[in-house]
Amino acid sequence: MFKRVLAIDIADKIPNFDSRIKTVAHEAVAIKSLDTHEQTSLRLGDVEAVLISIYQPLPQELLEKMPLLRHVFILGTSQNKIPLKYCQEHDIKTANITQYCDHETAEWVMMQILKHFRERGEPLSVYKKKLGVVGVGEVGKIVLNLAQAFGMQVCSNSSSAHPDLVKKDISHLSKEALFLSCDVISAHTPPHVSWLTSDLLLQAKPNLLLLNTCMGRITPSNDLQEALNIRADITLVMDSIAASSYPELTNRALVIDQPAFRTRDSQERLIERFFANIKNAA
Repeated sequence: MFKRVLAIDIADKIPNFDSRIKTVAHEAVAIKSLDTHEQTSLRLGDVEAVLISIYQPLPQELLEKMPLLRHVFILGTSQNKIPLKYCQEHDIKTANITQYCDHETAEWVMMQILKHFRERGEPLSVYKKKLGVVGVGEVGKIVLNLAQAFGMQVCSNSSSAHPDLVKKDISHLSKEALFLSCDVISAHTPPHVSWLTSDLLLQAKPNLLLLNTCMGRITPSNDLQEALNIRADITLVMDSIAASSYPELTNRALVIDQPAFRTRDSQERLIERFFANIKNAA
């Protein structure tokens, strides 16, 4: 059991948080964000663990005020807002959660592809349409497998080699080749990785469907907005997480007002693994 923990942007995301936190900590201080409380009132000196969502930054200057801190537990996958170098240097262990919603995100992508081709005046089939996946992590691989099951032609672009994809006849193409040849492109790159340029969009195959479920901007400056203004034939579909980084595109993109990964199943899985991480360390 931890003696005292600080929970930031956690309590309202977990049903029955007050009762559940008592199973892992004697005392918990829960705040929505650091902006809503004076840090001097939090009694940071005896905090042993921080619980935090992926949406809130954890400043190094805050960690410096917690000499007893040994663990940071993240409710989600991204660690981009955690000062990892400082944590490593001061023996503070960080625990995030991976692979809890990969299938849900891939399902969402396939649902949007099917809707795009079938729910129109003259329905089209996805069979033999060409899908390119940029970023071949767990989600990207599942999307490729599902697309193959629907009879789509599939190819990928990744910064790493994937021999397992070669065995499945999934070819690796440059981004330029992907945009020139694909009917659909789905982005699954790590959070806050900028890789999509206006040049790629401007040379894209006519009537491209572009799907974005990435956290953070995947384009430098206003490249996406400018290119979409020129290429009116491109359909951009984003979930609420991706769209939050592109408020200027609300009138140009089709925004689905929910995270692609969120189902009751994935949320329950996330919370169970979150508390499992805490219990294993307590």
